[in-house]
Amino acid sequence: MFEEVEWKDIYIFWKLLSDQIEPELIEPVSFKHIKFRYANTDYRIYGYDWLRKNEYDGRIHHVTNDSFHFIYYGKSLNKGTLQTAKYLVEAKDDPELSAAIWLYSFVKDILNDLPVNLRGKGYRCLTGILVGILSKLKENNMFRNYSMRRLLPEQYFSYAIDDLDVKGYESIVELAVINAKLIKSNYIIVLYDSYN
Repeated sequence: MFEEVEWKDIYIFWKLLSDQIEPELIEPVSFKHIKFRYANTDYRIYGYDWLRKNEYDGRIHHVTNDSFHFIYYGKSLNKGTLQTAKYLVEAKDDPELSAAIWLYSFVKDILNDLPVNLRGKGYRCLTGILVGILSKLKENNMFRNYSMRRLLPEQYFSYAIDDLDVKGYESIVELAVINAKLIKSNYIIVLYDSYN
């Protein structure tokens, strides 16, 4: 059995750490809206994507100048990461909702790759944190498809998590803040929006 952690406690700690480590996590997530002409009148390209900053120019050039190839043969992230990007943008001026999205995605990705040493007490603690976060997401009708295996474009702590002994929510929130900071430093969210 797990013990649910209250969302308000999780958020207070997130906000405290964000203020110290990455104040941008309290601000709305920025994204680039990429509008471009797509010759196929039967279809439209519309959706979010995470792009590595060092690949941004090449990817945008590929999407806008060779849309057909991008749609059918291009590299694409899974639907879970794309939904996370969409939710972060939709959270706009609600830093508490943004925190819930970042945290839920981080914890869910850990649980999807659960190292052997986190089974048992660690699993129960992570599940308690996840249930606390879900209360905030449900208030905003942000639901996840359970088949989505990956929710963030990158997990920076795979080795640290293998050695982690979870005793409370604080260490998970701290890692989630740092992971979100690293993602924001390395990725740009874009919205592709084609027209005829």
